[in-house]
Amino acid sequence: MRTTSGGRGGWRSRLDFDSLAYAAVLAFLFVFLLVPFLSILVVSVTGREVNLLGGLLGLSQMEALVRRIAEAASPKYYVQLLTFPRYLRALVNSVTLGLGVAAACILLSLPIAFGLARTRMPAARLVGALCLVPLMIPTFISSFAFILMFGKTGWITQVVKAALGIQEFLNIQSPLGVAMVQTFFFFPYALLPMLAVFKVMDPTLEEAAHLLGAGRLFTFLTTTLPLAAPGIGAGALLVFVVSLEDFGTPMILSPRRFPLLIVEAYREMVGYFNWGGAATIAVLLVLLSALVLLVQRRVLGSTEFGTITGKPASREPIEDRRISTGLFLYSLVALAIPVLAIYSTAVQSLATTWGAGLLPDGFTLANYAYVVERSAGAVLNSFLLGGAALAISLALSAVIPYLVVRRRKVVLDYLGFLPLALPGVPLAIAMILAFNNPPLKLTGTALLLIVAYVIRRMPYALRSTTASIRAIGSDLEEASFALGAPKFLSLWGVTLPLMLPGIFAGAIMVFLTSIREVSATILLAPQEWKPMSLVIFEGLLRGEFYTSSAISMILIAVVMTLQYAVFRLVGEKALF
Repeated sequence: MRTTSGGRGGWRSRLDFDSLAYAAVLAFLFVFLLVPFLSILVVSVTGREVNLLGGLLGLSQMEALVRRIAEAASPKYYVQLLTFPRYLRALVNSVTLGLGVAAACILLSLPIAFGLARTRMPAARLVGALCLVPLMIPTFISSFAFILMFGKTGWITQVVKAALGIQEFLNIQSPLGVAMVQTFFFFPYALLPMLAVFKVMDPTLEEAAHLLGAGRLFTFLTTTLPLAAPGIGAGALLVFVVSLEDFGTPMILSPRRFPLLIVEAYREMVGYFNWGGAATIAVLLVLLSALVLLVQRRVLGSTEFGTITGKPASREPIEDRRISTGLFLYSLVALAIPVLAIYSTAVQSLATTWGAGLLPDGFTLANYAYVVERSAGAVLNSFLLGGAALAISLALSAVIPYLVVRRRKVVLDYLGFLPLALPGVPLAIAMILAFNNPPLKLTGTALLLIVAYVIRRMPYALRSTTASIRAIGSDLEEASFALGAPKFLSLWGVTLPLMLPGIFAGAIMVFLTSIREVSATILLAPQEWKPMSLVIFEGLLRGEFYTSSAISMILIAVVMTLQYAVFRLVGEKALF
């Protein structure tokens, strides 16, 4: 047998597909994930722009970079963050809002989850489908829809005024308005983990409680809820993170007297050009998100250990019609708000003018004609940018799970899910700081926005693909190896076709979350590459409500169609 310890054979044996793919993925994640994160860390202590990537490419540049950092390093921006009153209020407000929204989402979704999982709820499939609708609407669109409903001239305000004589029962452009929007549009993040826990929960203890004479309510409070506590906690933590990084809702509804960290980071960057202050707030947001996600992983770990047993979780659903019908009616009332938000946006998109009345003064298709004439480029940009992000995600979501599951490259697993701790605004700030100078001067280009989309939503792509490859046995690959096929051919001809549903589902998730993304887009999108989401957001801020509603309905239709395709491929688990 010919030796492969040296010469050409040795190089070929070492430069196989796995090694090349691993090196390429590591290089991509290092440049576009770790370098930006390190850049905001450096700028947060120096207060000045640094060319970290350029310094890493040469010894002399690195020495100069280290000297500059050492000379300028100071904790003053962190001291300002902890002592400046507005920053402190923003921190307290962000945490308080997140905790309040998390608690409200748990209370709102707990009866729905229990009804879907444990009772014979009428029209359960319809209720389950409606529960996913809030995830398909960008929060800045839902915020504007709330103004249409609950504003001073909103149609629900007019109904309440006519029925009860109350002039304005709710100030929607307030902290309460922000909390309401986030609660009604983020509750599915709490619902789905609870639904999963209720479905797999071992019924033995509940049955024992019933045999000992405990009533249904007492059993639910003393047995069912404690068993479901890990899933409830995981859902609450996820809602907290989503609330913390939500940019659209506070920009539309939050008054200046109620500062939030995500908005302050944007204003420091765009309004005051305060690099150090923006980077420091960004670091704080990342650390808060990372801490909560670490706790969530621990909670999810205890869920799998404590409630999922080797026994099949078989139980008869609750037959009591009063309980199932009551939960069904409750679910319809809770879900009416997101549905009415879409209805209000659709009516506004067809209106000539809409003042203080239940219906517009007239209807027209001119708003859509205006969108076709003036904003067709934004629609095309959304598809081009999202399509490019989809293409890159297809490659990453095929290779990374393969290397993690089949080749035990565990470091890629951690790096792949690290972007979950990167809210959109901090990620955009990090990208600007990292790529504002040669050798990769990408700030102000569409490429940087595409890469930001890929990095920001990478965990969505990896989740469904990792689940797919774990479900595929290694027997077929081993058989192809035994027949002499190289690793790349085995991956391409055997494993990849079996992974395709998960790969496409994950890539589509990247696409649809990218075309509705606004937090990173508002900082990174070049003028000539504005997508639909940014055009809608800027239109709402300028008061162009009718045309913004028209393009919003186009965006909602695209997102709903793609979301339906994802559910058909892999189900609702692709979201989490």
